[in-house]
Amino acid sequence: MLFVIGLIVVLLISLLTWFGLAFDGYEYWSVIMPIVMILGYIMVWWQSRHGFKHKGVYIPVAVVWAFIIALNIHLKYDERIQRIPTVASEINQYDYDPFQEFNNLAKLDKPSTLRFDGMDFGQMPRLDGSTALYPLYASFYGAVYPTATKDDYFTFKPKQNRGSL
Repeated sequence: MLFVIGLIVVLLISLLTWFGLAFDGYEYWSVIMPIVMILGYIMVWWQSRHGFKHKGVYIPVAVVWAFIIALNIHLKYDERIQRIPTVASEINQYDYDPFQEFNNLAKLDKPSTLRFDGMDFGQMPRLDGSTALYPLYASFYGAVYPTATKDDYFTFKPKQNRGSL
């Protein structure tokens, strides 16, 4: 009777692992751990029922159990860390393209007082900086360089030794 109660407890514990597996995703260690628990319990029960003839078998079983449990904990921890949302190092620059009609750029309520309408495109200040600040640069470009077209921007070849970094 004690064997049946112990086996039910081990089965319930292993069902918790399989229940988590159903909602958490497939990992083969999550399948192997309950099987090893059940087989280990049956082996320990068999040894206690028929005498402890081979006591040396408990150490490898305990090591395997400890390894599987530690590995499963480590894998779950790593998986949890991977699920933490992070800020992407790159942004989608097409969302902030000043040459597109529908973009995510910030718009001014009034026209900008600083404008580079009459200047030659090659003489205008060059915007260069971090990719993370691209939305800021693109908004500035859209407000201050209103007459520049995409063709002007992509066909412009800067002069050598302009003094920019």
